[in-house]
Amino acid sequence: MKQNEIVILNFEEIRRRSIKIWRGITPEYYFWRPDINAMNCLEMVRHVLEGEHLFHMIVNKRGNLGDYVSPWTNRTYSDLDAELGFAEPFRVAFMERINEFSPTDFSTIEIIRSEKVNAEDLEIICNE
Repeated sequence: MKQNEIVILNFEEIRRRSIKIWRGITPEYYFWRPDINAMNCLEMVRHVLEGEHLFHMIVNKRGNLGDYVSPWTNRTYSDLDAELGFAEPFRVAFMERINEFSPTDFSTIEIIRSEKVNAEDLEIICNE
C-alpha cells in the first residue's frame, strides 16, 4: 500500500467514525451548548468539516493562506445532512489531491505557516 493510500484510508476511517458519532446527535440537540461560551453541536461538526478544507488549502498553498475566505462564511446552520452534503465536494477534492502525491512528496514538501510563526521561531525550526 502506498503512502497516499494509507493517508486516505486513515481519513476515511476517521470520517466514518465521526459520522457514526454525529448521527447519534438528535435534531433537538443540534444547537445545544455545554456552556455559554462553547460551540453548539452543529458548530462543532462544521468546525471539523471546515478544518479539513482549510488543511487542504494549506497543503495546496504550502502554508500561507493569504486572503483565504472560507466557503462556509455566512452559511446558516440547519442539520447534519446539510453540513455533510455541503462539505462533500470539498472532501472529494482533498482526497484527490492526496492521491496525486508521489512517495517523495511526503518527505520533500514543506509547509511553513510563516504568518503564524515569528522570525525567531522560524530560524529555530530551519536550524533543526
